[in-house]
Amino acid sequence: MRRIFFAFGVAAFLATSACPGFAQDNVPEKFRDLYQGLDRKLDEFDLYLATHAPARNSPVIFSAGLMTANSHRGLQLLKPEAYEGTLLELSRLQELGVKAVALSIAFPILDRGFYTDPAQWQGILDFYKRISGEIHKRGLKLIVKTGAMFSKGGFSDQELQVRNFYRHLKLNGYLDGRRDMAVLLARELSPDYLSVATEPDTEAEQSGKSVNTPENFLRLTTHIQEGLRSAGLTGMKVGAGIGSWQPRYKEFVRFLSRQAALDYIDIHVYPVNLDFLERVLTISDMARQGGKAVAMSEAWLYKSRLGELASGFVAPEMFGRDAYDFWQPLDTKFIHSMVRLAKAREFEFFSPFWTKYFFAYLHYDDVKQLNSRQLAKFSSIRAAEAIVAGDFTELAGAYSELIKPEE
Repeated sequence: MRRIFFAFGVAAFLATSACPGFAQDNVPEKFRDLYQGLDRKLDEFDLYLATHAPARNSPVIFSAGLMTANSHRGLQLLKPEAYEGTLLELSRLQELGVKAVALSIAFPILDRGFYTDPAQWQGILDFYKRISGEIHKRGLKLIVKTGAMFSKGGFSDQELQVRNFYRHLKLNGYLDGRRDMAVLLARELSPDYLSVATEPDTEAEQSGKSVNTPENFLRLTTHIQEGLRSAGLTGMKVGAGIGSWQPRYKEFVRFLSRQAALDYIDIHVYPVNLDFLERVLTISDMARQGGKAVAMSEAWLYKSRLGELASGFVAPEMFGRDAYDFWQPLDTKFIHSMVRLAKAREFEFFSPFWTKYFFAYLHYDDVKQLNSRQLAKFSSIRAAEAIVAGDFTELAGAYSELIKPEE
């Protein structure tokens, strides 16, 4: 029987999670300063929203990332059980009330030249065609995000293969590959929204290509849009964007806003340090002034102290911390702020990223000896078990309540 672990009720849980003393007895000493700092920052942002983004109930397409279909799983997607597992996760997300799902399909997972065995390429394409067809069949919107597959960091078993593939591509070849795969995604999956590039700094770091300047990022996004137009692919909305941590965020948004074929600016949110949250309002204002809609295809609370940001925003150690159950009140508070922001600023859609924590967390004392890679693997196993069992975390219950249409 399906069980939702939501003992307190949404209102009570949100109220208690906003109180700094609520869960901190459960926070290990080594993370207590981080917990308090993040909690304080989220409180400050809520006050900022009250002043700069008065509460509204604008219609937003609330989504969730379909983690079992993430392209960083690579050849695991070819296993017979992968598709069935993805269907089951899709059903669980529907139970929460989402009206869309987001697929992360990164280059070169669907580039023919990436494979020595053509059957593997065809198998991956067939997997995504089947799952996108099922998403449409269920009446859900499909959001497809594409960028660069990770070539380092321990996020995929194929990182060495990806790294070698990138190494043999010149910039022009890389741009052509990104364009051709975006065209393939649009033609074969028929997404409602296609975010063609969203984190220029992450893409540059992982691919080794110089796309982390406004000029070169514009070159990338323009090249992809020209490919879509030449292929006669219409009927979907096309977006591109940046992470709120991008140092030159205003320049990037100005360049993107000038692209006539671009429908929306896609903002990613992870670190909440400094003014990274407040920047989202600035970016959304600039996008609107440029005639663009605004969306958020990825967001999660990044568990990093200010001094740790030097390790980057895709540091495995930081993402490993997400698995610990004592973070759940802060994750809930963060999601609450993002939903409120999305409604107040009339986002086209909002989609949280690490949705495996909708299904399970790990108890810190049970796993504190594990490294980041082990934590990631174990948390995915626990999430898969919870998906099969029909279990949800309190975070999932909170999100479900927050996105319910008002009667």
